[in-house]
Amino acid sequence: MTATKSPPDGADGPDIGNTSRRDRSTLRPEFKWKRTLREILSRSSSSDERAWLHRFIAEKMCGDHTLPSTVSEIERVKGVRFERREITVPGHAGESARVMAYRVASESRARALELLGGHR
Repeated sequence: MTATKSPPDGADGPDIGNTSRRDRSTLRPEFKWKRTLREILSRSSSSDERAWLHRFIAEKMCGDHTLPSTVSEIERVKGVRFERREITVPGHAGESARVMAYRVASESRARALELLGGHR
C-alpha cells in the first residue's frame, strides 16, 4: 500500500486564484433545481410541446440527468406545478424516442418567478 501525501495547507482543491476558502462559497454554481426551473420557465410560453423541456435538452442545457425526479422535487418541496406531455423526439441512430416534456403551469408562473428571484 502506498501512502498518500496530504496537500500543503491551503492547497485543498483546484487553484482558483487568490480567493480565500470563505469567499469561494460565492463561486459555487447555482443549484440544479434552480437551473432546471429557469430552463423550464424560459420554454413555458410556447404552445408547441416540442419546445418544452425534456430529458435530452435538460442534460445538455442544465446538466440535469434526472429531470423527472427534479421536476417531482420542485413540485413537492417548492410548490410549483407543471404541465406534462409525452412527445416523440429523435433518438439514437435515427430511432425515435418517447419522452416527457414539461412546462410551468400558468397558475404556478408567479411562484416560479418568486423562487428565481423575479428573474427568468
